[in-house]
Amino acid sequence: MLLHILLSLPGLASADPAGFFSRPDTWGYLAPAQALASGNGFGGFLERAPGFPVLLAGVYHAPKLAAIIFGLIGVLTALPVYLAAKKYAGNAAALWAAFLFLFNPTAVANRPLWLSDTWFGLFAAWQCYFLLEYLAEKRGKDWYITIAIAGLGTLIRPINLAWIA
Repeated sequence: MLLHILLSLPGLASADPAGFFSRPDTWGYLAPAQALASGNGFGGFLERAPGFPVLLAGVYHAPKLAAIIFGLIGVLTALPVYLAAKKYAGNAAALWAAFLFLFNPTAVANRPLWLSDTWFGLFAAWQCYFLLEYLAEKRGKDWYITIAIAGLGTLIRPINLAWIA
């Protein structure tokens, strides 16, 4: 987490942190988040799935806090990555998987950005973990948890619906 905060310092020190952490396609998330934060529902903005704009609306008025929260979400994603790798390949592989995930330059760079990548990654990692649990243990509850997480992930990125194929 310290690495994330250190790498986010230029944006956190910026006069316009929301602008610093935005990218060209952020508007597709930001417009519905602004409408939600203002109490206007989605305000007619339906071009993006609602999952990330809902999260973004919750931190919209605190852009510096948003960058830290998104970083925390990205760092916490290492837990399901570790658990899934441990289930599949043992503890040594799990430690490597978590390490590689935590220090992947693309993931590190994307964490504070106002994009759905980090938020979706958390759901995808948990979905993968519970799917591996189901395949290994054949417990119905793991299958239902996988499906529930997949449904929530689809609200962030609709392509997640395709996993069942």
